[in-house]
Amino acid sequence: MTINHLDLIRAQSELLAKAAEAVPLDTPVPSCPGWDMAALVGHIGTIQTWVAHMVETLAQQRLDRKTLPVPPTGPDVIPYFRAATARLLTAFTQANPDAEVWTFMPARRVSWWFRRQVHEVTVHRWDAQNTAGAVDDVDAALAVDGVDELLEMQNTLHPQKFAGDAGTVHLHATDAPGEWFLQLGPSGMTVEHRHAKGDVAARGKAANLYLYVWGRIPEDTMEVFGDRALLSRLQRLTAM
Repeated sequence: MTINHLDLIRAQSELLAKAAEAVPLDTPVPSCPGWDMAALVGHIGTIQTWVAHMVETLAQQRLDRKTLPVPPTGPDVIPYFRAATARLLTAFTQANPDAEVWTFMPARRVSWWFRRQVHEVTVHRWDAQNTAGAVDDVDAALAVDGVDELLEMQNTLHPQKFAGDAGTVHLHATDAPGEWFLQLGPSGMTVEHRHAKGDVAARGKAANLYLYVWGRIPEDTMEVFGDRALLSRLQRLTAM
C-alpha cells in the first residue's frame, strides 16, 4: 500500500465527523477518559488548525495552542472541525513538502506533518466511531506504519521513560509484513524490525497491534505468549 497522506486525512476526518453526528455531543468517549464527543471533535479540530497555521507560516518555533481561538461549543463544533480539516489540506497542498518548519522530531520538514496528522486523526476517528458504536477497521499497512511512527516518536521524545528493568517484547502482525523486537533496559529502549524470541510476544492483526500500543484496546485482542506484565508495561509507556 502506498500511503496517500492527504487522501487519508480527508477520509478519516470525514468518518470522525459522521461518527460525531451520530450521537449526542455530550456522550462520554470511553477510550479518552474525561472527554465527551464534543471535546474529542474540538481537540482534533484545534490540532489541525494548529498544524495548518505552522505550515502556512513555516513557523520555526512551536506555536502555543493556547493562542488559537477556543473551539465552539454545541453543534457548531462539527462544522468547525470540518473547516479545520479543509484548511489543513489546503496548507499541505500549497506548501513545499521539503520546506523547513518546526516539528516534534529532528526531521524539520513540512512532509513530516503529513504522516503525523494521518495517525492523529486515524486514532481519534477510531475513538469517535467506538463511541458511536460502529467501527471501521484500520488498514493493515497503515497500522504497521502507525506502530513504527508511535514507537519512533515516543522513544525519541521521551527516551528516559523507557529506562527500567530489562525485558524484551516481540510484536508480530499476522496480516501484513510487520515485526518489532523491543529491548527495554536501564538505558532505555531499542527497536528493531526482526523476528526474535522475547520475554513476551504478541501476535495479531496489525490494526490490533496499532490500537494496543496507542492504549486503545486490551491485550486479549491478540495472542500473547510469555510475560503479560511486561506487555502491559509497554502499553503504559507508549499509550497516548
